[in-house]
Amino acid sequence: MSQVVVQEPFIEQANGRTIVRVDVTVSGGRPHPVEFVLPPVAVHRQQVIDAMFVCGRLIAMKGGWQLVLPGPVSGRLLDRAEILQDVLQEWFGKQVKPMPLDFEVAEPLEMSADRGVLSTFSGGVDSYYTVLENLDQLSGVLFIHGLDIGLGHTEFRTRVSEQLRKSSADLGVPLWEVETDIRSLTNQYAAWGKKAHGAILASVAILLAQEIDTFLIPGTLTRAASKGEPWGSHVLIDRLHSTDYLSVVHHGADTTRPEKTARIAQSESALRNLRVCYSSRTDYNCGSCSKCRRTQVDLELAGVSDADWIFAQLVPLETALAQYRVDAPIPRAFAEATITQARSLNRTDVTVPLRRATRRYDAQLVKRRAMKLRRYLRKDPEFRTAFVPKQNRRQPPPLSSPPTMRAVLAHRLPDPVMRRLRWWSAAKRPTEPHLVFRPQTRDRAGQHPAPA
Repeated sequence: MSQVVVQEPFIEQANGRTIVRVDVTVSGGRPHPVEFVLPPVAVHRQQVIDAMFVCGRLIAMKGGWQLVLPGPVSGRLLDRAEILQDVLQEWFGKQVKPMPLDFEVAEPLEMSADRGVLSTFSGGVDSYYTVLENLDQLSGVLFIHGLDIGLGHTEFRTRVSEQLRKSSADLGVPLWEVETDIRSLTNQYAAWGKKAHGAILASVAILLAQEIDTFLIPGTLTRAASKGEPWGSHVLIDRLHSTDYLSVVHHGADTTRPEKTARIAQSESALRNLRVCYSSRTDYNCGSCSKCRRTQVDLELAGVSDADWIFAQLVPLETALAQYRVDAPIPRAFAEATITQARSLNRTDVTVPLRRATRRYDAQLVKRRAMKLRRYLRKDPEFRTAFVPKQNRRQPPPLSSPPTMRAVLAHRLPDPVMRRLRWWSAAKRPTEPHLVFRPQTRDRAGQHPAPA
């Protein structure tokens, strides 16, 4: 069996920072160095082992490999490890395989009783909402360099860091900054969005556990939208990264993105420092990417229409709605939440174009699903007899789709898509099957043939 081997960690204090280095070897290859540059906090060897267990299992579950650590693992992590593996297997099927869980249980670490609460903070809608809702409990906010902004973007990272310091100063909480290159390892085995980011955030919090006992991860999706939807930070799995000495909490799962935006619109400081852009490395908010356009629409519903000081390129609302992109399940969930919010405000100018965008995505989803299954359906005799052969196209098609075709298309399609399909099928079905228009043929003289 292949192994993911984590070597003995190296911990040192240098230049007013705590540096943690670990070498990881995958399947007998070259050691891959991983580094965490932390604030000047004490870090115990056990914390590093637990943090690497959380990150290392992302790699080991790629092939069901054995994870080898230099010491025992927190009992709470081990107790919940099998549940986490079951959830990931349910989501990703054969893409992940359970790894062996034959680890020794570590003795509980002795920690201070007066530790604080920390929340990750990138300046976006989700993180700002979590910070504003828990401001009176927070001991600080955390920004991790090297995750959503690569370590190579030095100039832009400096600009974001300065802006986040202003944000934290306005909020009255200190900003904790961490640098890590862990993604250079995990990106090879686990996608950042769908699998990895919640675990990596939790692993950094484990390294800071001498100062905090609770770590808040702002949620991306609501409970309703996240049902069956794989995502790296999820209400089902974030808590499974908790250890004996640190509780990881998924926050905001009961609040939609437009509701969070409305809460942020009440804070002048939050609006002044909001950062939602993910594509630009020059502008703080480019105004042209999908996240910027989506946030512009939500801000409009929250009463912030003059947002030209938030976005570098602000377009009229009609243009933003016309260019609103729905190209994946999560953007579709965001669009549905915005439609619900706009409907409650009687904003038909918003609901109509967004509904049109979701229907375009639904149609593409059905088309991709049908094209993917076409080679299998051709072998189904029921499917072959139900559809008109190429050489006999003048024959009218059947009035209803075969049950096998409908059942296959219904597999794993969202409920809104199926409702749309049922409506389309009912609307297109003729009410009188025998009244089907057929163009009459003409003779060589251009005259219609006489009736028999």
